Amino acid sequence: MAKFPDLPSVSSLVKNLDLSNADFNLTANKTELQGAIRTIGSQSTAVKEFLQQNPSAENFTKAATAATARRTELQNLIDNPNTPTDLKSQIQGKIDDLNVDIADFNARARPGGGGTPNAPEPKPGDAANQAANNAAEVAALRRELDDLKAQNASKNETPETMSQKAWQFAKDHPLITIGGLTAAGFAAYAIAKMAKSEETERRIINVEYAQAGTFGLRNKKLIKITFSPTERITMGDVITISGSKTTPSIDGAGLVATQILSDSAFIYTAPQDITGLQSGGTLQVKTSFEAQFMDATRETAKGGGSIIGGVTGGIAGGIGDGISSFFSGLDATAWIIIFGIIALVFLFKR
Repeated sequence: MAKFPDLPSVSSLVKNLDLSNADFNLTANKTELQGAIRTIGSQSTAVKEFLQQNPSAENFTKAATAATARRTELQNLIDNPNTPTDLKSQIQGKIDDLNVDIADFNARARPGGGGTPNAPEPKPGDAANQAANNAAEVAALRRELDDLKAQNASKNETPETMSQKAWQFAKDHPLITIGGLTAAGFAAYAIAKMAKSEETERRIINVEYAQAGTFGLRNKKLIKITFSPTERITMGDVITISGSKTTPSIDGAGLVATQILSDSAFIYTAPQDITGLQSGGTLQVKTSFEAQFMDATRETAKGGGSIIGGVTGGIAGGIGDGISSFFSGLDATAWIIIFGIIALVFLFKR
């Protein structure tokens, strides 16, 4: 029987560091802690590879126990006032990953969770049937939702309602997989995602028109906003902007993206022309379980994809919306210029 991987404690990985030392912020010490964080990541990968080859309920239970102990140690590092602030976000990222892993391991350790000691050999076609059934279940759930419903849910979502909906979903759909995660794993992911989104206020580092303009014309309602640090925004999220420097201000709550460009930029359609562009201000993202589900299953519903790839889902539609918004946003003067150009073209052709 294969032996479960040995996982040294976090304290043993950072044994040469004295967290009580006021000089802990020295570069050499920070480098050592960064090395420990990388080691934790590689060890987690080794455990998952082991579980793929040895998927017993006993091994999943051991993995959940080891991950829980490691999470506690990492939390102690975050709570220690001498831990460098710029490293705490990296440590929190590992904790978020462990939360997802722990929920996944515990789900698989339960009877019927995929980690039974004497699991029967899969029959030919079982994998294809399971994938087809999963896609059908995801499609059925998506038919009950859309981005607008997700946005409405995001406006009122709280950590408590997110947790209730996420774990109820895992209970109601124990066999479903989303973006490579079990239902329990996805529930933990969504909860961690909301916590991370709400705890961080992001800086608006650039504001510009979303279109270069044709013949000097552009839709001044379509604004491209670039922010930092990065955040995976979904089409179902709502955004609050504060302290913006544009004229007029684009401050507001419950705002939604017209198009998502990347994890650091999106297009927003303002209710009126923005005549003065200036960077500055902050934004905060509010999500919901519905928004995370829609985002993670955009590609899954088509027969593939993952949570990482889901962000592309709303882009194609956003392009069409952008073209439509360009023409609908032109004022009377702009239309006179356009018709004048068209008239000149016809005159020259004659």
